[in-house]
Amino acid sequence: MKIKRQRKQAEDALQVAHEEIERCIEERTAELTRTNDELNREIAECKKAEEALKASEKKYSTLIKNSPDIIYILDAKGNFRFAAGAIKSLLGFTAEELEGNHFSSIIYPEDVNKAEWRFNERRTGRRATKKFEVRLSTKEGKEKHFDIRYLNVELHAFGIYDKPISAKDKKFLGTYGVARDITERKQAEEQIKASLKEKELLLKEIHHRVRNNMQVISSLLKLQSHHIKDKEALAMFGESQARIRAMALIHEKLYRSEDFARIDFARYVRSLARQVFAAYSPTSSAIHLTVHIKDLFLDINTAIPCGLILNELVSNSLKHGFPEGGKGEIIISMHPFNNNELELVVSDTGIGFTEDIDFRATETLGMQLVATLVGQLEGTIELNRGEGTTFTITFRHPESKEGRQQNGNGTDTGG
Repeated sequence: MKIKRQRKQAEDALQVAHEEIERCIEERTAELTRTNDELNREIAECKKAEEALKASEKKYSTLIKNSPDIIYILDAKGNFRFAAGAIKSLLGFTAEELEGNHFSSIIYPEDVNKAEWRFNERRTGRRATKKFEVRLSTKEGKEKHFDIRYLNVELHAFGIYDKPISAKDKKFLGTYGVARDITERKQAEEQIKASLKEKELLLKEIHHRVRNNMQVISSLLKLQSHHIKDKEALAMFGESQARIRAMALIHEKLYRSEDFARIDFARYVRSLARQVFAAYSPTSSAIHLTVHIKDLFLDINTAIPCGLILNELVSNSLKHGFPEGGKGEIIISMHPFNNNELELVVSDTGIGFTEDIDFRATETLGMQLVATLVGQLEGTIELNRGEGTTFTITFRHPESKEGRQQNGNGTDTGG
């Protein structure tokens, strides 16, 4: 009995142990199954990432290989470590022919020093220039213009980083960048410059010839006036000469100017006033001239009518404002007015206009010409008969239509 009981107990214990083993096996199997599933998922994700990486590498490799530019990497000594893109079509070299060679081997001889200076700037960290233009030589030795854009590669003790690190941890590994062919653009720029230079010379010659032709006309009038006995007719010839000289002076100033589109009106006014004063010498010797114009530039279509108006008004002041050699002053000013207009004022301290004279209805050619020229400028003219005579002419600024306000005002005095 005792043996049977012991045996029964051993069998029960064995059954319990068996069941425990079965339970452990099931738990371990389940755990291994979960682990296996996780590994399969991770493997699938890794394969997916690897496929995506390969696709990305293929995509970017294709982009680099088919790039219209040259993409390169230089080591710390300036030797090519990688080159791709349009090397063959642009320079005639293969990537293999460039790799291992110094970058100066493809630099146009006259630009080698410039390119090496730029590279050394990057190598020593003196500057952070990221682009410059340089000429490269093709395999046949032809010159081509390129725009170079590049960055430094820096090494930290534990790897390469694209964020700032301390100077002591930096080590220059080299540089990588892109070279873009701009030869056609440079050639177009040179053609435009040459064309512009040609047009400037042509325009300069036109102004020169117009000025000379006007001087010839003025000289012919002067020669003809020697045969005129009538004082009134002689005065008319003299006034016509003065008007021609006023227009010729515009072309003279433009001929000598670097800007053929606009004229420095302050300088022109002083020169014109000297001409008019000289024509009425010695009467004008006792009269002082003051000019209040500064940094004002006008195009030829505005400067010519303004110059003729000034010629008439200053001449009128000298002829009628100071009888019997009287002393006085003529003041000319011009400045921006109401944002998009200009105001031209010509005044004198002479005897002035009498109340019975209507300057708009006078029979004299000079005042008729002034009214016509103001109309040409689409402006207005007013007469102040206070102390002396003051004409105020207002017209639209020639640059206001383009929205440009580049002119200032100031005071400049001359006599």
